[in-house]
Amino acid sequence: MEALPRREACGDSQGWLTLVYTPTIMEGAEMLRRFEDDQIRASAPNYEDGLRVFEALWQEAVELGTLPLADPLDGVEIDIQLAKMLRV
Repeated sequence: MEALPRREACGDSQGWLTLVYTPTIMEGAEMLRRFEDDQIRASAPNYEDGLRVFEALWQEAVELGTLPLADPLDGVEIDIQLAKMLRV
């Protein structure tokens, strides 16, 4: 059973009472997601911003001790076996 849209009474400057559609939480979340997707599509990628984000993430990984790797080839045998099985 689908819920009916909620409507709320709203007065305008002339004292008229009008009904205004109020979206549900799920509809509002979907509208926000579509709005954000449209904003992302409308903005061109910026190299400097991307580089700034990458450097900040790299610095955070260094501070957490995740990067740089102690042995970059550690576990490469497993990756090779997996690639052979997947034929990548």
